[in-house]
Amino acid sequence: MLASGTEAIRSVDQERAGGAGQQFGTQFGTQLGTQFGTQFGTQFGTQFGTQFGTQLGTQFGTQFGTQPPRTPL
Repeated sequence: MLASGTEAIRSVDQERAGGAGQQFGTQFGTQLGTQFGTQFGTQFGTQFGTQFGTQLGTQFGTQFGTQPPRTPL
């Protein structure tokens, strides 16, 4: 009886600890995910946007700018 009572208390404590861990995990996971997602999204979005915008703008500008005008069919 004493052993089962102790085990019951342990299981309740584990459930409480698990619930608290899950709550903090969700809270910090969401917070850090949002923070890093915003930070890296902005950083990489700007970096790649500038890089590919310049690269593709130059590439297509050169390609289409050097082609002779097409005669209508």
